[in-house]
Amino acid sequence: MISSGSKGFCTICKHANDVHRSETCIAKGCRKKIKVCGSLCHGIIHQDGTTDDNYSGYVVCRPCPDHGRCGKTVDYSKYPVVANSGNDDGRLAILQYGVGV
Repeated sequence: MISSGSKGFCTICKHANDVHRSETCIAKGCRKKIKVCGSLCHGIIHQDGTTDDNYSGYVVCRPCPDHGRCGKTVDYSKYPVVANSGNDDGRLAILQYGVGV
């Protein structure tokens, strides 16, 4: 994954923004960005309530709100969309699983 070079930290996963990739949505005329975390270590709460303390894979921190996870150069639909779980443990909640996984 290419570093974005952005400063600060992601409000969703709390990893540094420079390990994220931001890409324009593929939909014609859409200029909204998809933000994908390139860190391969996330604490996850699955939709069934089980937890995974070392989920090793990319996660989508911010999909295009109108069109989803497909960027102009990469289709991120196989990666889960996550949100901050609101728990003190720092785990992420999976909002939508990857397609074909």
